[in-house]
Amino acid sequence: SGRFVIAGGPEKATAAKVDSVPDVILSAESIGSAYLGAPRIEELAWAGRIDGDPSAVGLLDAMMRWPVEPYCTVHF
Repeated sequence: SGRFVIAGGPEKATAAKVDSVPDVILSAESIGSAYLGAPRIEELAWAGRIDGDPSAVGLLDAMMRWPVEPYCTVHF
């Protein structure tokens, strides 16, 4: 829990704890889902699981997006 600033680029990303007002508010569950690939940040925002400025939500969605859709190869 806390407030973090995320900076990233093609080579690496960093996160640092801050006290400033957040641009995007989301739970650990929501960022965990997005990190694993589905649903995307913008889909979670549409569902009301993420709050924030639409441009900041869009930027976070772009930062978290991966070109390969998640796929489970194990069926049980």
